[in-house]
Amino acid sequence: MELDTRKRAVLRHVVEVYIDDAEPVSSSTIARSYGRELAQRRRPETISSATIRNVMAELEAGGYLAQPHSSSGRVPTEKGLKLYLDDLMSPKLRPWDRTRLDEVAATADASSLPTALGQSLAGLSGQVALIALPGLSGAKFREIGLVRMSAGRFVAFFVAPVGIVQQRLVEVDFDLSSDELQRIQNFLNERLVGRSLDEVRTHIASELADAQTAFDSEKKRAFAIGQQAIPSGAPSLVVEGTTRLIEQPEFTDIGRLRSLVHAIEDKSALLGILDKLIAGPHTVRSFADGARDDDSVRVLLASEHHIGDMHEVSLVGRCVVDPSGQQTTVSILGPQRMDYGRLVALVDYASNLLVKYWDQTR
Repeated sequence: MELDTRKRAVLRHVVEVYIDDAEPVSSSTIARSYGRELAQRRRPETISSATIRNVMAELEAGGYLAQPHSSSGRVPTEKGLKLYLDDLMSPKLRPWDRTRLDEVAATADASSLPTALGQSLAGLSGQVALIALPGLSGAKFREIGLVRMSAGRFVAFFVAPVGIVQQRLVEVDFDLSSDELQRIQNFLNERLVGRSLDEVRTHIASELADAQTAFDSEKKRAFAIGQQAIPSGAPSLVVEGTTRLIEQPEFTDIGRLRSLVHAIEDKSALLGILDKLIAGPHTVRSFADGARDDDSVRVLLASEHHIGDMHEVSLVGRCVVDPSGQQTTVSILGPQRMDYGRLVALVDYASNLLVKYWDQTR
């Protein structure tokens, strides 16, 4: 079924009103919203409710709309939603969204930026924000910092080239003065800089074994601290805003909500759905200057991933690559009825802020 300009406009209005209201949409509602749009464009055309009703009936016959009850209005079908995503949606970043994300990026450091962005995305969107950070196994070591907390207890800060920071608590059976701690920090940095995390781990194990038979106690202490200070290297996942699901009318059933929350707590399920998102069928090119054709925000609808108890949720996300070649995915998860135009713009801008931060810290 070929959709003319009017049918496409009516479908767009039905989708956007349904997203806002979560209720079947009447022809009179569309006549008003479409009429306002025509007036803003200074087009003299008038659209009656009867005309809209006929257009909506044709869209229903074509499989783009459905009527849940004989006395109710229409809701978009998955076919209608897919057409909206691919051809009719106009992503636009709201000024307040831009301001809030800019404030977060300006005040956060490398270790807190992903979590801060996740919290802001969850708060602004009213949905769940997911930020999948790469594992550090292949990342090159840039620097380690050590801070004494109490006798025998230290916090180690591991810094990768793009500014990613992981901190670890180190507990040993000896204490160090500030001068000794500084010497050990310098010693580790001199020997480990430029190595991958896997190489660092192997080197420390080898040096620690050699140090056990040597008389250099400071070297022995340095590698004992280094062994605990190096992070695991496994991928990490920032999840913010899970409680926002309670506010969605789609999840008022406690059983369904509980199953979904349990699924979100399953890291493997989330990573599985994010893998499918990266190859998602609906793409919107990034607004960033110099963005490549394949540098896109992607949308994955609920019916397109088949991930267990997450079968009722959709995702909007974008995968960006840091200077070391590692991938980070910024995404928003929620019911299929989401404000995709706004969320695409939010995800795109937030991921651009990450890329900008990496460029500044290279």
